[in-house]
Amino acid sequence: MFKKINEKLQDLVNKVVAFFQSDFFKNLLNSTRNFFTAKFELIDQDDRLIDPLKDEIHRPINKANTLYFFIIAVVVSFAIWGSIAKIDRSVMANGQITPNSKIQMITSIITGKLEKIYVEEGSYVKEGDPLFSIDALETIAERDKTENLYYATLAKIGRLKAESGIDKELFFDLEVRENRPDYVEIETQIYNLNKAELEITERQLSMSEDLYSQGAESEMSLLISKQQLLKRKNQILLELSEAEEILSNAKAVLPGHRLRAEQAVIKSPVKGTLTNVNIFTIGQLVESGSLLGEVVPDEEDLIIEARVLPEDSAFVQKDMKAFIAVTSYDQSIYGRMQGKVEKISANTRTDQNTGEIFYTATLSANFKEFSEKVGGRIQPGMVIQASIVGDKRTVLGYIFSPVTKLQSRAFREK
Repeated sequence: MFKKINEKLQDLVNKVVAFFQSDFFKNLLNSTRNFFTAKFELIDQDDRLIDPLKDEIHRPINKANTLYFFIIAVVVSFAIWGSIAKIDRSVMANGQITPNSKIQMITSIITGKLEKIYVEEGSYVKEGDPLFSIDALETIAERDKTENLYYATLAKIGRLKAESGIDKELFFDLEVRENRPDYVEIETQIYNLNKAELEITERQLSMSEDLYSQGAESEMSLLISKQQLLKRKNQILLELSEAEEILSNAKAVLPGHRLRAEQAVIKSPVKGTLTNVNIFTIGQLVESGSLLGEVVPDEEDLIIEARVLPEDSAFVQKDMKAFIAVTSYDQSIYGRMQGKVEKISANTRTDQNTGEIFYTATLSANFKEFSEKVGGRIQPGMVIQASIVGDKRTVLGYIFSPVTKLQSRAFREK
């Protein structure tokens, strides 16, 4: 109803302005001015008419009429201004600061005794900083044993491939050359010895063939020499096959052993504040999978989750500007943060304690700049009040909006 009245009032104002600017009004004004000019010329010629006019002119002005016309003028002026001037529509939303990346749980994947605590609860840590260390001698020993087997077998395979003729020259994998050059040296020495032994065996076979051709050696002796050389080559191929199988098994389990050994020193996965530490005594047994503490990400990884009422959700959209006040700091002294709407949830949620139904609007803000301004840290859990700036509407629309809402709900049965 009031919306229609506002539209009619706006239309009336437009028509009044158009009327005053029309040629008809200008001609009427000129005609009126000419008429009164002619009348006053006649009055000047007849002195008998002057005295009554003077009495009329000097008659006291009615103050009530003046106030009445003044109020009308003010109301009309305000109506014109209110129907033209626009202000931002603001949606108020309460919420709290939460980590963008969820709180990181610090756990141990190995079982052992607590060896060292590097930082105290409440300390600020960076990504990769050590937090706790576990005495994991057995785990480290198992890793070292598997690594030794892996590199030794890798070096052995390089030697066997050269001895079998698969590789024309002796060649070792880069991984073993960089990590265990001692194994490369050992296998090189073995290769040289076996190569010399193989050359002797091949020379003996050649001599046996010459003697056999001269009739100085029996065929049985020649076959034995050939069998010995063939047996040696078959043995090399068998050893190569076994070595490759051992290498495959070691390669499969080695990453797990390394990971468990590395986890003997438990490090922070993100930068933030260490909280809820559950272990304090050196030598205390730490079970695999047990929770040791939590790291709350710092202000660079914080967001704001604000509650938007369902009736306001239509006016909140992505990338809208927002002004955010942190209730922990006096707004009159420190002001507000400026942020924007990153997203708004597609469905409503219900507060289990209060029964309140709301949409969740995710806001971003420059927390680091604000924390420097207030001289304190911005932490998860702090309560905020956000003013989300939406589209513009007229002053009259803003004034009459409560009445419009009330009118839309009136005359309804429960």
